[in-house]
Amino acid sequence: MLFFFFKQKTAYEMLRSLVGSEMCIRDRVNAAYQYYAVPISGFDPFVTPGGSRGSIIQAGQGFMVMANYDDAPISFTPEMRTHSTGTVLLKSAAEEDPCPGLQLKVKQGDKESLTTIVYNNEMSTGLDPGYDLGQLASGRPVEIYTILAAKDEGVNLARQALPVAGADTIVVSVGIDSETGGEVTFSAYTVPLGTNKFWLEDRLTGIFTDLARNAYTVTLPAKTYGTGRFYLKSASTATSIETPEPEPGLRIWTSNGKVIIKGEVSEQARCEVYYVNGGKILDMRLTGGELNTIDLPGGSKGMLIVRVVDGWLCFFFSSRRRHTRCSGVSWARRCV
Repeated sequence: MLFFFFKQKTAYEMLRSLVGSEMCIRDRVNAAYQYYAVPISGFDPFVTPGGSRGSIIQAGQGFMVMANYDDAPISFTPEMRTHSTGTVLLKSAAEEDPCPGLQLKVKQGDKESLTTIVYNNEMSTGLDPGYDLGQLASGRPVEIYTILAAKDEGVNLARQALPVAGADTIVVSVGIDSETGGEVTFSAYTVPLGTNKFWLEDRLTGIFTDLARNAYTVTLPAKTYGTGRFYLKSASTATSIETPEPEPGLRIWTSNGKVIIKGEVSEQARCEVYYVNGGKILDMRLTGGELNTIDLPGGSKGMLIVRVVDGWLCFFFSSRRRHTRCSGVSWARRCV
């Protein structure tokens, strides 16, 4: 399966793109082949009612394309560009109402970060592959994410899908990462879920905000990392749901070029960071307490493995770095 996106300012003539094979882009909604490339003489795929839009693809469109044969050469060259003002843009997606939910945004100055929660009858409070999406840290001064409602699996989520049934009993922990702290503002774009409202709870101040109507501004202390302060609820009233206590244990992730270790460790605990080939990047003693942050060397790239040893306890964590920025958690394991 390949993805093609035609971003040039001119249309493309698909007849020139394949040698010894054929390629069709099928509109499954209208049951028709909308574009085609047919270099084999006599081959006619257009037996499905609805006809074809020909072989010219207008600029600015992207398609998932499945080839019928392996090793079929596909080329897109400047010679394929053509001037075709009459070729229309294809929209094959059916009109659908958006799923209820919200896009929660946190803004600091002119920088912002967001996370999304959607509700659907087919989803669960656990991991829904393809619908729950992990976050790739972007290096912004403030990052926002959620963790799985059923159980924290050590993954920061950019999008979380939850069930509609029992939505008013689900509490979602919201994570905030900010090294310098400062004033931030929470706001949201919401799609109603029945008569429920979307509430943001600040457990530290005891303030509940109806995100469909209001924004919430608060000053974060420096070195704010992880969950435990902010929660999301979908309910008719703000106080109708018991907010769970944060789960005990050690949680490790990366943010803005740092390894974040949240959870109680002793002053004898050590942290080691390795490349996947076994090369050690750093080895240092932690300070003890509930929060440790470690600056990663600027030259470290690729997949990194973090090992935290505290007495008989040993925790492993892997993360992918792109240039000097870190992505979210890949996996974590505890050994006793």
